[in-house]
Formats: sequence, C-alpha cells, structure tokens
Amino acid sequence: MLGAGGVLAAVLCLGPQPDLAAIARRLDLVLSAEPAAPPAGVDQTCRSARHLASGRAARVLGDRAAAVDGFQQAVEVDPGNGAAWRGIAEIAAEEGFDEMALRAWTHRLEICPSDTEAVAAVAEQALRRGEDRTALRLMLHRAQLEPEDNQFQRARWSAALAAALHDAGEREAAGWYFQNATDTARELADREEVSRMDRRRWEWLMQRLAHEGPPGFARGVAAARLANNHLRHPADIARSVSACIALDAAAGDGDATLALLSGLTPDQHRVRMFFRETQTPARMWELAAIVHGTLGNESAAELLYRKAIQADPNAAVALNNLGYMLLERGGDIDEAARLIERSAAVDPENVAALDSIGMLRIQQGRIEDDERGPGALTLLRQAARLSDQVDPTVLLHLGDAEAAAGLERAARRTWRHGLALLDHPQFRATHLRQLNLIQRDHWGLNVVPSEDLYDLEFGHVAALLRDRLAEPSSVD
Repeated sequence: MLGAGGVLAAVLCLGPQPDLAAIARRLDLVLSAEPAAPPAGVDQTCRSARHLASGRAARVLGDRAAAVDGFQQAVEVDPGNGAAWRGIAEIAAEEGFDEMALRAWTHRLEICPSDTEAVAAVAEQALRRGEDRTALRLMLHRAQLEPEDNQFQRARWSAALAAALHDAGEREAAGWYFQNATDTARELADREEVSRMDRRRWEWLMQRLAHEGPPGFARGVAAARLANNHLRHPADIARSVSACIALDAAAGDGDATLALLSGLTPDQHRVRMFFRETQTPARMWELAAIVHGTLGNESAAELLYRKAIQADPNAAVALNNLGYMLLERGGDIDEAARLIERSAAVDPENVAALDSIGMLRIQQGRIEDDERGPGALTLLRQAARLSDQVDPTVLLHLGDAEAAAGLERAARRTWRHGLALLDHPQFRATHLRQLNLIQRDHWGLNVVPSEDLYDLEFGHVAALLRDRLAEPSSVD
C-alpha cells in the first residue's frame, strides 16, 4: 500500500490527470449514465409535484415529519421524482437514519446519475461497509463529473481514490491522486488562520482520511499541522496531538508516539479532552499510554507508563496501570507490588487502585486483614462498593478473594453477578456509548469499532468468569 510516512511529501508537479473512463472500463466499473426510472405520465407528474411542494413547505416551517410525509407521497405517485428522493435523503441524514438516507440517495442516483452529492453519499456508505468495488466505481464516476470540491473535499476524495486505485492494481493513477491529496493537505496544513468552520471541516476530514485514505496518510497530515508551527489556538494543537496518538495506537506504533511526545514544544503539551491547559510531561506520557493500552498495545503502553513514572514518580495512574499489567501477565511481582503500593498511597480511594492492590494481596496470600493492614477481601469489597457493584473486573477479583477465603457460595454468587452484567444488553450498550464518546470527544477520531474495544476490555473477564463457574462446586 502507498506509504505516507510521518510528514507529508514535498509538493511535486502533477502530470496529466489519469484517464478515468479507461480505468473504469478496464476494471468493468462503468456506471450507467441513463436514468433507471421510466418517465411518468402527466397526471402522475403533476400530483407528485404537488406533494413535493407540500413537503418542501413543511420543511421550511421546520415540520420534518410532515416534510417526509409529503416527499414519500411524491415518490409513491412518481418513483422517478428525484427531488423528493433527495428531500427524504437529506432529512434522514440529518436525523441520523443512515439506512433510510442510503436508500433514498440510491434512488436519487438511479434517477439522476450526474448528481455528485448522491454519488458521494452512496460512495461513502460503500466505503464504510467495505464494499470496495462499489466504492471505487462510484468514486471513478464522481471524479469524471469534475465536481466543484473545496480543498477539504478534494483532499478527502483524492486520498480515498488513491487508496482504492492502488488496491485495484492501478498504481500510476493511484500515485497521481495520492500526490493530489498530499498537495491539497499541505496547503490546508500551511494555513495560518483556522476559522470555526475550518475546525469542523478538519474534524470531518481527519475522520475520513483515517478510514479511507492510504495507511499513515491521516497521521502524516496531523503531524504536518503540528510541525509547521502555524497552529495558534489550543484546541487545534490538542486535536492534532490527540489524533496522532490515536492513529499511532490504532497502528500499534508506540515508537511513533514516543517520538511525537519527545518533540513537542511546551505549549503543545495538550490533548483534546484538556485542551485549555498545558499538561505536564508525565501526564502526556500517561494519557498516551492509556490510549495505547485501551487498543491492546501493551508493550507500547508499558513503555509510555515507564516514561510517565520517570517524569513523575508519583504519577498515580501510571503506577497503578503498569503494576496491574505486570500482575496480569505474571511479571515481576516485587516490582508490581512497589508500583501498586505507591499508587494506592497517592490515591487510596480510587477504585482501580483498590482493585489492583486487592489483586496483589490475593497473589501475596493476604486474604484477611492482619497487623500489616487490610487484606484482599476488605480492599475488594470496598472497590465493589465504590463501583456500585457494576464493574465485572472488580467482581471477578472479589469472587477470587472470597474463594480463597473459603467462602465458596459467596464467590459463586459474585462471579454470577459479574457474568450477568456482561451478558446484559443494557450494560453492553452503555459501555459502547461510553467508548464512542471516548473516541469522538477524547481522541477526536473513531479509529476502531467500539465493539472491538469492548471485547478487548471485557472479553477475557467474561472468559475467566465462565471458567470459574464451570468448575464443579458443592454449593450449586
């Protein structure tokens, strides 16, 4: 696949635009220019036009339900009423009804093959669904229509077309569009002023480049914005830093994040969720480690947590999370104990710290309280209470402590509760919403499906709970 590297390539002079019609014919991806719907009779056309006018009037008045009703009546009378299909598509998209919008745009495209907005809408859905041939066919058709794109749109569609052409074996044409996307993105990155509208367009562009462009391209764009030192608003700096970290984590590239954070100026120590204030170096390492850890990059997360602790020996989150990682994978228990004990001393009421030190006490064989302090049972019961009994990981560990104390019935009850949470649709739905929020608002990009993040967080917990409950017991 095309490589973009850490920064954008130098601007080159583009040669002649590739012959897209020839490419489409060669790949058997020609889109018919003939409308699919037969022309309606005069009476049908008139009645459909009246319903269309009614729908448009309702939309102007803000009555979307009446608008959709009018548009739907228009297409029932005349399925070839492209304007009514467009109205349905636009309202459905605004309301978040993606499937309805796609159906309406598809009908509109069949009727009006030269409508670049309809082509773009259907192509975008094909890209999201991984329907590569359909997406390429539509993108080739769109490019042949020569739409009047702004720079953000041109960068997006050029990058997407470059990636699709490359995968189809059209390397020369792919290179042309890759260079076009690169040149356009560089021009955008070099802008010294970023308006509020541009800020929204950047968010839109980066999300699409991350999923549609060549590997590394979105990351290169974000890095270029930081490197040229034109960004002045803290929010713009924070967005670019967070985007780089999220894209590195999605690619499993901890070294890139290490290089990024090492090269930031003090004023660039910002992330999207805390963009108004600069962060300490330790906090930047810690936050980056959390992102990598959330995406399953344990080696990168460990490296970044260690950098955080070097910068601040009392970085409580880094201490706890690194110690927990060492315990989970059977690492150096003495080092894990030092890290977790220090974290608990800094933030003794934190649920994660209580869970970690409770798990440590289980491995140390300190189940009950003694002269040295609280044992695993006390610590994990406190963690379960503070988490309102809705953290399956805490419940797994509390059940383990109860089993170690000989409280078999209590242990199995606790494990069942943890598994019931994970099997409950509402628990999953709530956490998926939280993960969507983290990606969108904290990282600034949805880099992987939130379902995958959920499985990373809870998949092994569910497996362990099932294993515990599958073991023979005298109390069942």
